[in-house]
Amino acid sequence: MNFKTLIITLIIFNSVYSQKKDPYLDKYAMISPDYYKNYLFDSGDLIISPLDWSWKNYAVLGLVTGAAMITYNNDEYISDIFRSNKNDINDNIAFAAEKLGNGFYVTGGLVTSYLVSNMIDNDRLRRTSLLALESFAITGIFAQSFKHLIHRHRPYENDGPYEFDGPSFSNSSLSLPSGHSATVFSTAKIINGCYSENKFLPYITYPLAFITAVSRIYDNKHWPSDILLGAAFGYYSASVILDSQKKKAFQFALIPSTENVTLNLSYNF
Repeated sequence: MNFKTLIITLIIFNSVYSQKKDPYLDKYAMISPDYYKNYLFDSGDLIISPLDWSWKNYAVLGLVTGAAMITYNNDEYISDIFRSNKNDINDNIAFAAEKLGNGFYVTGGLVTSYLVSNMIDNDRLRRTSLLALESFAITGIFAQSFKHLIHRHRPYENDGPYEFDGPSFSNSSLSLPSGHSATVFSTAKIINGCYSENKFLPYITYPLAFITAVSRIYDNKHWPSDILLGAAFGYYSASVILDSQKKKAFQFALIPSTENVTLNLSYNF
């Protein structure tokens, strides 16, 4: 069998790519349309992502669904366990943990992180901050949409865990899913994804996310199944966004600076 070498020469013209740049490394991204375009594109990727699922994805979906059903059937019992341990220490922990999933504090923290990254010129911190902000926004929009479609009554409404009002624009009875859980797990996933070489980081971010989620049960704001589904969705949406950015990374890696670039690829057969 003869072996031949196929030489593929790819010419990338500066005139084509010179206008392209990675919006997540832009010091002025927060006022740049290019950055916000990714919100739209990645939202689309999130919607159609199930079309690319493998059997492993469906297996995980089955496990999450099964866990949610078991939790749903025991919402009152689990809630009573958490709320029966009220004391000053737990009150303070829940008060502090709630801030980690609160949109006001999360947005403020991520914007501050972005501004600091510009001050110290740290590309990784800048990318992490901008990706986390995007993930927070997309996750929040979808979570709020689900809330308004479902309108599950909250625990403090004292109607039990099985009261649903269905679709409406009302801002009451928005228990499912938990927005705090979705937000905090989304942010944790982004941070861990951007600093993937740090093997100890998940042992900090995910326990903090868990405590934040549990605080919503403790504070009588959500049922346990609310936080489970919120956490699962937040984690998944952030994963889709991270995967989407990895696919785009090669495009930005091929951006030339001042002259044309020739890339030779060799393949033997």
